[in-house]
Amino acid sequence: MAIYYETKGVAHPIGFKIYYGDGTVISKFGTVKEMLRTLKNAPNENLQIIMIFEQTFDDLGRPTRVMLSGKDYYYYDSNLQVFAATNLLEDIAVNDKVYYGLWMTDEDYAVLRDIALEDYTTV
Repeated sequence: MAIYYETKGVAHPIGFKIYYGDGTVISKFGTVKEMLRTLKNAPNENLQIIMIFEQTFDDLGRPTRVMLSGKDYYYYDSNLQVFAATNLLEDIAVNDKVYYGLWMTDEDYAVLRDIALEDYTTV
């Protein structure tokens, strides 16, 4: 079963950050259309973490975030619903872009995860 971030009925995302195994971070904050354009052009190999920033804020005034990680495949639809799956699902449309996770050591992943969890910047 896929794990997904659903935009229907919850706060809409204000942005996202994608963390890759080589240390690269791709981010975009803005409209859903701008975010979709950035996702379309983002590299699709060695994805480790997707951090989605929402319009709501925690008690410290930081944006609420949803983190997806640890899966083999990631993809999204035109409503910016993001899916993370261990098995590639058959319902992916032909024109959807699929991103591939890649195994990394627990130690390397922990370093990357800590970087992602500490990063609340939205610029």
